[in-house]
Amino acid sequence: MECPICHFHNRIGARFCQQCGQQLMATSAVATTAADGAPSPPPPAATAAAPAPAAEAAAPPTSPPAPALPPDDITPRAAETVVAVAAPEPVATTAPSNGPPEATSPGVPPHAAGAAGALAPEPSGPATPAPTAEPSAFQVGATIAGRYLVLEVQAHDLQTQYVVRDRQLCHACQQPLANPDDPFCDNCGAALAEQKLLLDGSAVQGDQVVSELSPVSLPAPAAPVPRPLRLAVAARTHPGRVRELNEDSLSTLTLSLVFETQWQGCGGLYVVADGMGGHDGGEVASRLAVQAINAALVPTIPSLAAAAAPAEELAALLTRAVLAANQSILDAGQVRGSDMGSTVTLALVVGDTAHIANVGDSRTYHWSGNLLRRVTDDHSLVWSLVRAGQITEDEIYSHDMRNYIYRNLGAKPALDVDTFIQPLAPGDRLLLCSDGLWEMVRSEGIETVLNATPDPQAACDLLIEHANQAGGEDNITVIVVQANEAGRG
Repeated sequence: MECPICHFHNRIGARFCQQCGQQLMATSAVATTAADGAPSPPPPAATAAAPAPAAEAAAPPTSPPAPALPPDDITPRAAETVVAVAAPEPVATTAPSNGPPEATSPGVPPHAAGAAGALAPEPSGPATPAPTAEPSAFQVGATIAGRYLVLEVQAHDLQTQYVVRDRQLCHACQQPLANPDDPFCDNCGAALAEQKLLLDGSAVQGDQVVSELSPVSLPAPAAPVPRPLRLAVAARTHPGRVRELNEDSLSTLTLSLVFETQWQGCGGLYVVADGMGGHDGGEVASRLAVQAINAALVPTIPSLAAAAAPAEELAALLTRAVLAANQSILDAGQVRGSDMGSTVTLALVVGDTAHIANVGDSRTYHWSGNLLRRVTDDHSLVWSLVRAGQITEDEIYSHDMRNYIYRNLGAKPALDVDTFIQPLAPGDRLLLCSDGLWEMVRSEGIETVLNATPDPQAACDLLIEHANQAGGEDNITVIVVQANEAGRG
């Protein structure tokens, strides 16, 4: 696998470049697991034997489970509707004796000891020098037990310690090293030269290290570096064939950073909001939702595109933005004296990862390798019945209560927001839409259109056309975000 920055050819499956530390592959969350899915046990105590590689798997995007049955406040959509090692200390040995051992004082031969209670005579010769540490059995640059490279030798009185570096295991992520001479771990990106361990000389017995090593300095794994992608975006909305007013709103914003003709980063914010058709001012509610989310998130995109942020921070950022949208709709409803509501689904793309938030039954899908997968969960009565196993997914399209949702913006101040993480690779697509699309075209139809239509805008147009051909019973909104390889500008 070639690094896009230094062009070093890494092993297949490497997540970070062994030469420069650049992230090669993005993961929503990487965990070491055992065959049964439980966390792998910690690595064994350091020995001469190499550790067995642990199985590595990427956790798929997850979301909070929807309730088996919805709360009582169901809202109808109305009629739409780890050191250098010292040699072992020499052990003094004496010839066996048939009699009991004699008590002796330091520097006094055994025959000089007097009877019990007598004082030993003062030595007539010069004082015996204090014992010192034995000369080091290993020098800087040597390898202990075929594994630990000696970086420094430290002599302390009677004990020698070594500052070493493990050439078999990265102690930041506890994974085997592909090449011990690489400057960076290809699994977590940690700088290997900074990983120093302290090894007591007494722990070296023959060709084995018999005790655990203590860390001198262990840097944390490198923060993920977003892989730059070139984003192609298209969008379209339509009132449908039944309604005159389009109560859906959308927004798209894409930022690309290109320096010295090289794409260095990208970011984008994509939002679809569906105003509640049976509420007064649905089109106002969806507009307020989009505006509030843009106000909260757009100023952060340039810095996020240039440097990664932890996933949990981005999830909190999205949640705050959606809560601001919720409050904006509540405030407007009070001023207008009307009941307004909206759904929302949004994707914040940072480098090669989409961070997604959702409230209601507007959806975000991920398309990759000609397969479409729904990322979000609907907060609707019928989807709760599907989760509870009471109806099939196909039955939601004809169920009498398919227009009832139990979570939306503008209903109450307290609001739970679902968040998701979706890694992106060149060729992948995100599709955000209102229920007016997925109810009319369904997931299979959306997948067929995306498989057959390479151009994002043409795909949007064709999806709108198919929804209207199927009846166009509701407003229809769709955004397609296509991830392309970022080469030279």
